Amino acid sequence: MFKNREDAGKKLAKLLKKINNKESIVLAIPRGGVLIGNEIAKRLKIPLGIIVVRKLGFPSQPEFGIGAISENNVVYLDQATIKRLDIDEKDISKIKNIEEKELIRRILLYREGKKLPPLKNKTAILVDDGLATGVSANAAIMAIKKAEPREIIFVVPVATFEAAEIIKKKVDHFYCLLCPKDLKAIGFYYKNFEQVSDEKVIELLNS
Repeated sequence: MFKNREDAGKKLAKLLKKINNKESIVLAIPRGGVLIGNEIAKRLKIPLGIIVVRKLGFPSQPEFGIGAISENNVVYLDQATIKRLDIDEKDISKIKNIEEKELIRRILLYREGKKLPPLKNKTAILVDDGLATGVSANAAIMAIKKAEPREIIFVVPVATFEAAEIIKKKVDHFYCLLCPKDLKAIGFYYKNFEQVSDEKVIELLNS
């Protein structure tokens, strides 16, 4: 169990000591991933940035992701789950429209509306505070690949075994400290997993 996201970030940073610092950048998924990404960026002495992703939640259970959207006009849909649960396209469209507004709001607030930093021929270290269904990670990876990095490293403190096996195949390197087969909730593995504010994200990005 981790004390908090900062503690998880410090532990993950130890696994990344051999990274080529000059050509690397941390891209954290707000909000929780930014606290972890900040610790990694500080210890590796590389820039900290963000990649904004919004999960598309199941209509009656928003925490359960059926897809996600990200920057660079990326839309990822878990078609197998959507088909299995018989989710209507109109419902997906409604959810997508709502989350697109929040995506734009966060880009304006956190990065003043600027585009992703240049990633061509760089190592992109993608960071989040947990990997459950994997829909957000999939969308973020798709968005980063459009920017043509040299490699993508996915870093996360805790992940479901199933999602980890999927994401491993989509990136160049995958680092995870805890990968239980019976994971029930990401927050269970943190003593402190309180919600992160917009103000905290902005503070870390500007520090």
